[in-house]
Amino acid sequence: MDRITLETSRVILKVCTQAFPNAILVRPVLDEKFRLKELAEVTTDVTDDGVWLIDGTTSVADKKTCPSRYVLPTEGQLQIHLRFNLWKWPRPRYSQRSCEIASQDLGRKLIVAGLSGMPKDEEVAFSSFQISTQFPTSDFAARAGLSVLGDALKAVLPEAGLKQVNLDTDQVVATFTQPLDLALYQWCKSGPNRWLEVTRESGDGPWLGVCPECPRHITRAALQSPIPPNSPRRRNRSDRHRRLTGHPNTWKTR
Repeated sequence: MDRITLETSRVILKVCTQAFPNAILVRPVLDEKFRLKELAEVTTDVTDDGVWLIDGTTSVADKKTCPSRYVLPTEGQLQIHLRFNLWKWPRPRYSQRSCEIASQDLGRKLIVAGLSGMPKDEEVAFSSFQISTQFPTSDFAARAGLSVLGDALKAVLPEAGLKQVNLDTDQVVATFTQPLDLALYQWCKSGPNRWLEVTRESGDGPWLGVCPECPRHITRAALQSPIPPNSPRRRNRSDRHRRLTGHPNTWKTR
């Protein structure tokens, strides 16, 4: 899942824990050589950039570990690895020279999501939220539980109408629909000259900005997808890697 804000990442993490209410959430505690010392239980307010949600165990002591690989597959457990950089580094870390050039060419300051160098009270950070796990194809209970989780995650990122605008003329050149982080939607609509992305297709082409089409009212409560209170018990985990969800890194028009 790409272009996820810190606010929405907490919702995603909470949805994951609700999908597997008997699972434990753990983080790796490392030594000075960045090798695993132990696993420690954490809450959804975690400030590490990676955690594991482990179903099928009630104790960290039941988990097999390795100093370099951290968490090892264990029979009878479902291990879901969750990675998100903003838990550890919550502010934008990268700038983009093209955005500065666009602002100079157009004679107005463009505020672009995800970039450093924006006014502090107008910046918004986002990053990719990675979810991965391993399980055998024959484990139907794991597949069912992860399917429920996948549906719930889709509800966190509702479809939004987006438009691509020629920033020289303010004319809309394309419209399309994609999943969008609600926090990014609200950020775009809360001030002028705010864009999800600013690019141009060629060196002498017009600058193009992407933003939501028209205001709408969506609340977090409306996005919550009910998750069955009882998660099926997991069995016989092994070595098949599965990535649950994914969205394109760049906005695509049609």
